[in-house]
Amino acid sequence: MAIESRRDLVAFTRHFARNSLALVGFLTAYHFLQDTSTDAALAAGWVAFAVLAVVLHTANAGGVARRRGAPAAR
Repeated sequence: MAIESRRDLVAFTRHFARNSLALVGFLTAYHFLQDTSTDAALAAGWVAFAVLAVVLHTANAGGVARRRGAPAAR
C-alpha cells in the first residue's frame, strides 16, 4: 500500500512515531509475560499498546500540525 504524504509529511511522521512508541510498549509487555502464558502476554501487549496509543495521541490533540506557509497560532 502506497501513501502519498508529501503534503502532510510532518503530520504523517509524528503519527508514525507515536504508533512506533506504542508498539514498543506492546513488545515490552509481551516480553515480560511471555514465559507465563502466551495468551496473557498477548493480552497485556495489546492493553499496553492501546493505553500508550491513547496517551500519545491525546497528548498531541491540542497541537495540530501546521501546513507550510500557515500563520502560527498565538
